[in-house]
Amino acid sequence: MYANCGAMELAKEVYDGLLSKHLVVSTAMISGYAKHGMVKDARFIFDQMIENDLVCWSAMIYGYADDDQPHETLKLFNEMLRHRIMLDQITMLSVIFACSYVSTLVNAKCIHTYADKNGFGRALCVNNALIICMPNVGVWERQERWNKKILSPMALHLSVSFMLAVMQVLVEEGHKLFSSMINEHGISPTREYYGCMVDMYCRANLLRKDIELIKTMKFLPNVIIWGSLMSACQVHGEIELSELAAKRTLVLEPAHDGALVVLSKIYAKREKVELCWTHQEINEI
Repeated sequence: MYANCGAMELAKEVYDGLLSKHLVVSTAMISGYAKHGMVKDARFIFDQMIENDLVCWSAMIYGYADDDQPHETLKLFNEMLRHRIMLDQITMLSVIFACSYVSTLVNAKCIHTYADKNGFGRALCVNNALIICMPNVGVWERQERWNKKILSPMALHLSVSFMLAVMQVLVEEGHKLFSSMINEHGISPTREYYGCMVDMYCRANLLRKDIELIKTMKFLPNVIIWGSLMSACQVHGEIELSELAAKRTLVLEPAHDGALVVLSKIYAKREKVELCWTHQEINEI
């Protein structure tokens, strides 16, 4: 709670007093520190953690990218690859923009290869980010290949502006651009664009807005969208929404490890609470 509000000193006091610093609490601290430019503090907690999931890695990478530390962003990206952690779209965007500042051909080719091999080539938002990156590193042939996937200069301009807003969690600006694409320019957002909006709301802890947005979609949300919401709900302690997102994720992918773990933790905690109430009622009798 304190981390979400930016009261990091109070959050640290509570965190330091915990006997068991489990994944969700540690990730919330990393996110809080990262959002307020306290990247060294975030990294200290990150390095102390026994286990790190995608949300935790993403928060740390985003912290470096937002703090204008592209070299550290790319170093952590390479660590993720060594640990075989799959990136999501937002983390991929942080890495791409970091690469544009470092401006090395090797990094650009590595990121392009990763994007191609892991299905990011189908995501318009990632394609547009790659177009921003490529002129800075001189990979003109690849830039032309990605450019062919963009419908018009206006669509490209709006898309790039939108992605920059998403990257910086500028909620009002992101919402304005998203609405402009639909209402003023007649652009039908793809599932990927909706996914970026969901991620932005998740990072801003506007999880109820995510549900409202999902209800307006003209197509069914995929595993990525429900998974992003599920992870954010875990970070921000939204148990009810987390359960909903996990169940929807399992409908689409029954063997989804993350959703199974989330539900098992929720049910285990609920069982303990019910057992506690049972003992209390017995004592009262």
